[in-house]
Amino acid sequence: MNSAKKRTLGIILLVLSLIGVGLTVYLTYQHFKVDESAFCNFNDYLNCDIVNKSEYSEFAGIPVSIMGMVAYVVFFIYSIGLLKSARWAQRSTGLMTVFGGVSLLISLVLTYIEFFVLYAVCIFCLSQQFVILFIFLLLLSLWRA
Repeated sequence: MNSAKKRTLGIILLVLSLIGVGLTVYLTYQHFKVDESAFCNFNDYLNCDIVNKSEYSEFAGIPVSIMGMVAYVVFFIYSIGLLKSARWAQRSTGLMTVFGGVSLLISLVLTYIEFFVLYAVCIFCLSQQFVILFIFLLLLSLWRA
């Protein structure tokens, strides 16, 4: 893959990471907010509060949105390194692809829980889950290059 294409993919990864951070910041805010409901509560099925305040919204007492935020920050730092140094990209792309794959698997488990356990869907959760899917596909293409 030529350097121009890698740069373009690095910029896309940077933007996706920032979108992911933004979504997870909002989800974390909603997780801790108790006085009013989220604006994305449309009915019993499309309901962010049901998902974001469920027993599945935390792991070991930490909101999964914070864990997602950390992952997106890692992707952001990687994307900056990718844009700055070919050596960085060469050394870290395989590891980041594995990290992206694990992140995607966790995201798929959480999506399963939304649809088949809670019977409720959070549009912000689904949005960030699509972001992680695109990040993984992008990392996969960088790794294969």
